[in-house]
Amino acid sequence: MSLENLNNRFMEVTKILRQRPLWDFESFVKWAQIKWKKKLFFFILAVMAFKTYLKQKGWLWKKTLKGKHIYLTGGGMGIGRLMALKCAKLGAKMTLLDINMLKCNATCFPF
Repeated sequence: MSLENLNNRFMEVTKILRQRPLWDFESFVKWAQIKWKKKLFFFILAVMAFKTYLKQKGWLWKKTLKGKHIYLTGGGMGIGRLMALKCAKLGAKMTLLDINMLKCNATCFPF
């Protein structure tokens, strides 16, 4: 493409841009309706990244359950077992209940 062709194309584009405003109300509404999902996704992503950054720096509160008593059903296996172990690590007093007593005891005394 020659310099003259580029100059002509530039002049055409600037002429078109001068004919109509960049943001009229209808185009803004159309833009907002199409892009809101992307905006929401990137906003949530930014908030999560910021929270991760603060957590790595140690500027967020440390979660603690010290002095709390938790009554947990289904603590023998699956999600209940994982919740029991996590809450015990955070310092909670645990009361576990499960249909299978052997698995419940294995959760209470893992070693």
